[in-house]
Amino acid sequence: MNKLITIFALVALTGCAQMKSWVPSFSDTNQSAKIIDVRMSIDQLDCDKPHLAQVRQIKDNLRWFELYSQNAGFRNQDVLMLIKPMQSTVDDFYKRSLQDAQGSKGYCEIKKKLMASQANAAAEVILGRF
Repeated sequence: MNKLITIFALVALTGCAQMKSWVPSFSDTNQSAKIIDVRMSIDQLDCDKPHLAQVRQIKDNLRWFELYSQNAGFRNQDVLMLIKPMQSTVDDFYKRSLQDAQGSKGYCEIKKKLMASQANAAAEVILGRF
């Protein structure tokens, strides 16, 4: 009987540890403001101008959001997972901009549309929390 209780307790504790990533986060005005900053910097991206500084601003805004969310506690795992695809898109764009500060206008326009779509989806979720 003691073995059964021990096994049950071990499974329950392990399961609870895994469930913390499922706990939804609550509304946070700092996160809400920063995701709009991300959207604004994407909206203002001008593909006719050198991309590096513009993409750096988007990357910095996303990094601020990530660091803040990490420090805000374990309940923010959902928003951290939410911005992962956008971070990947921005990182790819940033790396390419490091190689060629201007880059191609077509590539920039495609990345801008993708980032705008990702940021809009993230903003709807983040601003829609209670």
